[in-house]
Amino acid sequence: MKKDRFYKERVKILGGPGCGKTTRLLKVLKTYLDNGLAPDQALMVGFANATVDNLRERCEKEFNYSSIQTDSIKTIHKYCLDHLDDYKILSVADKKEFKKKLKTDPDNWIKINTPEYDEEEQQEVFATWNGIEDGKVGLILNIVSLARHNRLKNWDKGLDELMEYYDKCYVGGFEYKIHRDEVQYVYTQYEHFKKQNSLIDFEDMLHKALHPDIIFDYYKLLIVDECQDLSKLEWKVIAKLSKNSEDLYLAGDDDQAIFGWKGSDVRIFQNWPVRKREILPYTHRLPRKIYNLAQALTGHILKRMGNNYKVKKDEEGVLKHIGQLEEVENKIKVGANMIMCARSWNKCEHFVRYLKDIGLVWQEKTTQQEGRKFTSSISTSVKNIINNWNKLQKGEGIKGTEVMKLIKEFKEDLVVYGKKTALINTNLCPPEFLDETKLFTFSMLKEKYFVLADIKKSWFDIFIFKSQRIVTTKRPYALYEDREDYNNYLKRAYELDPTFKKTDILVSTIHGVKGMERDVVIMSTVWTWPSYKNFKQGTPLEQDEEVRVAYVGVSRAKHELYLFEPMIKKSENYFPLLNPLI
Repeated sequence: MKKDRFYKERVKILGGPGCGKTTRLLKVLKTYLDNGLAPDQALMVGFANATVDNLRERCEKEFNYSSIQTDSIKTIHKYCLDHLDDYKILSVADKKEFKKKLKTDPDNWIKINTPEYDEEEQQEVFATWNGIEDGKVGLILNIVSLARHNRLKNWDKGLDELMEYYDKCYVGGFEYKIHRDEVQYVYTQYEHFKKQNSLIDFEDMLHKALHPDIIFDYYKLLIVDECQDLSKLEWKVIAKLSKNSEDLYLAGDDDQAIFGWKGSDVRIFQNWPVRKREILPYTHRLPRKIYNLAQALTGHILKRMGNNYKVKKDEEGVLKHIGQLEEVENKIKVGANMIMCARSWNKCEHFVRYLKDIGLVWQEKTTQQEGRKFTSSISTSVKNIINNWNKLQKGEGIKGTEVMKLIKEFKEDLVVYGKKTALINTNLCPPEFLDETKLFTFSMLKEKYFVLADIKKSWFDIFIFKSQRIVTTKRPYALYEDREDYNNYLKRAYELDPTFKKTDILVSTIHGVKGMERDVVIMSTVWTWPSYKNFKQGTPLEQDEEVRVAYVGVSRAKHELYLFEPMIKKSENYFPLLNPLI
């Protein structure tokens, strides 16, 4: 490319797992910028925050780009939000408030589930709805979201568009136990709640940005990543952007399109007209055996673009079928670089219980956490308390606010009777505890603040931590039998690794680890009945998506893949395209 000369490029870049799609996109951006393109004349948009964060980090690390240069990399939602004024985004706290308002209207709404939030939940975190966490309200607002992503003739009609979509799709397979009048009522109240509080949700960002009065900036270069995951609504935004851009690069892999259930429509990416199609030729991730399995799976996808790539590694790799996790216990250990995944979160139960029993720390992303980062099996608050106790044992001081957190988790009788509440409550505590400049040693706590604990004892003899995953009458199948079981897990994990950091094990649905890779992958071959039914009896789109889910799962492995076939219930099924191949 000659300096200061730009062409009306329309390019589709197809990159399979480990084919270097991100590297190729960054090289495109760098080439334009190196040839004189101003950073504000380029825009790179992605589907997810994780994608955008990765692109920015690599630009800063590999190209030494400044924050100004990487500011041209954004999610679609963030780009639209930048063009809207006087709104705030619906947060976890707003979502909780909305459900509270519905619950106080028993004549119109009955038996609403109120979500439970972790103590560390950041209330300003942007909220998404789901049925497991939010009960019937979440299910209904999921339908609203899907309708807004798919019914685009004239959403100004709102309720009419929603009900048309509901009537069509409920018969077509929505297995939600909800009624038409409930959908109407929740949608009407939800729209009123948002308007009353000047709130917008993720769909609002896109719809409002598509209004003719909103003018997008002109760009000489527009790059769109993860195109296979975009919905009809998001493609409307891309269409509006591309009309006001010179060169357009669309990148993705239709074989990894697994978010149709959330409104994504891979057919738009497959059919979008371009002048040139570029296929990245080699996977640098997959060894031969895993590559062969991945290729066998894509052979069952009914409609695909033909993203055919070859294996680059001179490595056979490991591909085995296992019936018990104990068969690979030498792999599941401190220092492991591993993904443990399944089609649905309840199929990850085997993984988390096994890791709990052997005392390994894991990072997880449950169905309730979609769209959020992975969370550790040992919370930050627990880690901080343990670290602060270790500091006190060394004679160091800690802040008063940290002292309050320590005392709150003390076992019984480690504070003078009747004094504990006054030490952990911000309204009752000694004023000096709230002074961020003052530090407190253990001897000070012992002399002045009624602490009876023995500083010579280990933390697991001092604290008794709480967890929301302890068995109760409402949660009979929770992970930990009781608080003692939870604290025994913490002790085992600490004895194996006092840093809680040496092991890198991700436990998630396959959807949650899309775009990631690890040395070892253990993947359950059990599909729950609705997913299995989609594969055996669903539409061609539904069948393709189930095959793609399996493909995404197996292609996370860099060296070793273990297909895990545990005992299953009658209502569940082994995914047939995986097991016969072993």
